[in-house]
Amino acid sequence: MSTQLQYHESILLSPSELFFPFKLVILKSLYKEKIISFVELQKRLDTTSGNLVGHLRMLEKDNLVNVRKEFRNNKPHTTYSLTEIGTYEFIKLKERLAEFLK
Repeated sequence: MSTQLQYHESILLSPSELFFPFKLVILKSLYKEKIISFVELQKRLDTTSGNLVGHLRMLEKDNLVNVRKEFRNNKPHTTYSLTEIGTYEFIKLKERLAEFLK
């Protein structure tokens, strides 16, 4: 099997949910920031809360994102971070895409 085909196949083995561009942007933001609030993430991505919640729920369901809900000054405050699996998958996907795009 050619090397190029092997890289192509390794990319296909990545979780399919990661190939949605919006989810990649979310994962990249979480990878860079480590922990980020819902409000800050929504501002950075310039999206609606409903759209963002839907993507975050999918990522949480796939065990790629942790969610932490608490109250600050009697107001809800939600933060997100990557799980160990999410960090691993994001790094591996970056490596595979970089190799594939050479």
